[in-house]
Amino acid sequence: MDNESDLEMLTVGEVARMLSVSEQTIRAYVRLGHLQAVKLPGSWRVRVEDLQKFIDSISTEPVHGS
Repeated sequence: MDNESDLEMLTVGEVARMLSVSEQTIRAYVRLGHLQAVKLPGSWRVRVEDLQKFIDSISTEPVHGS
């Protein structure tokens, strides 16, 4: 982990805005284990690397019913 961007952390609000969803949705993804996050005093933080993994995982899921 020599790359400084690997250590960059985003707030739940930042992640929600990036994905155009509510903060509640992001917290639900974290609670369900779909998105990795770190609990800091008073807030959750998401590593940029973990957000990218989450985005990659949802963009490769098959679409049902279309």
